[in-house]
Amino acid sequence: MLMLRLSYIPTAPCGRIFFSRSINMSAHKVVRYSVFSVDSNDRSISAVLPEAIGLADAGDVERALQLIKTIGKSSDASINARSVCLMRLGRYDEARDVMRGVVFQKGTTWLKPETPVIYRANFCLALLLSGHPGGCRSLLTEVAEQGHPSILRLYQTLENWRKMLTFWQRLQWAAGLDPESPVVLDFVPGEFMESFSAPTSTGNVPDSNVMPASQAV
Repeated sequence: MLMLRLSYIPTAPCGRIFFSRSINMSAHKVVRYSVFSVDSNDRSISAVLPEAIGLADAGDVERALQLIKTIGKSSDASINARSVCLMRLGRYDEARDVMRGVVFQKGTTWLKPETPVIYRANFCLALLLSGHPGGCRSLLTEVAEQGHPSILRLYQTLENWRKMLTFWQRLQWAAGLDPESPVVLDFVPGEFMESFSAPTSTGNVPDSNVMPASQAV
């Protein structure tokens, strides 16, 4: 299994959560890609994105991010790809912020239901990793595709995080606050494209995941 572990690093008084990460890729075959140079000319998304995704999945995330920046005209797909790379580089605030215009209806904080579910899932994950588990949980309940594997996996990640809270942190969580507690993932954060074959229709979600914060203690 490809493991990504994020560990808490105490920081300054701003109260934000930062994480370090380590990836064990020994169990996975690393695909080799040809060496190429990126010129200063804008390149189309169809020419750049597949190569960038290949680089990121092979572990060369920084280079993938730089390649994505050469795309001439940005699109939801290229913005999502950029956000995924930023998450994998540990730049969670940036990953969250670049996706706002993709997932939110203009001038609101309501999710666009027509946006691909993995884009909405990526944004929710970026919220969680940037220290906003409450915002993550709130938006997850707005997603129509409750049975989608990406959404269910996020619910499980959030529930695993909740179980790690101390008694006092659970009281904070119940009061609607975001406790500073490590988030542990057993998957590489962010999805470039649909990778699951399970149905996307509404499914059963554990009650502890969707109940109000005051009851999920």
